Amino acid sequence: MTTPALTVSIDRTSLTLAALVASGTNDATALGVTGYSEPGAVPRVTYGPSSVYIHGEKPLAWSYQQGVLQLEIVARATTETAAQALYDALAAAITQWPSYAVTTVVNGVTKVWTCYPGSLVPAERTLVDLRNHDTAWAVSLPCYPVHA
Repeated sequence: MTTPALTVSIDRTSLTLAALVASGTNDATALGVTGYSEPGAVPRVTYGPSSVYIHGEKPLAWSYQQGVLQLEIVARATTETAAQALYDALAAAITQWPSYAVTTVVNGVTKVWTCYPGSLVPAERTLVDLRNHDTAWAVSLPCYPVHA
């Protein structure tokens, strides 16, 4: 059985910075990915007006609703200052306006998502986490529900 490989790259061209990369393997990357969920494709259906002559409603059109790319990100930092700098970089990367690209590579399969300003929620930290400068964040990125 092979070890799963996961890389998440957030484009920061609008910030004139190189992409921010998080890795799902225990390598030298400053940010790690411990959780990953692709956006669900949920249809939004537009129906015609109700009629006494037709049972139910007649669908006229459909499209996908906005999706959410969800990540659990951890900092691999040796100081609290370094962990905070990673938080600041991640926060700036996921709040670019109006949109930015997020590239995911899962076991060699690449997908590019168009994302919009997202949220970054810190996880609870124990005293051991504080001592070791371990910090994690739940990241939710609203995105166009169909990848490129």
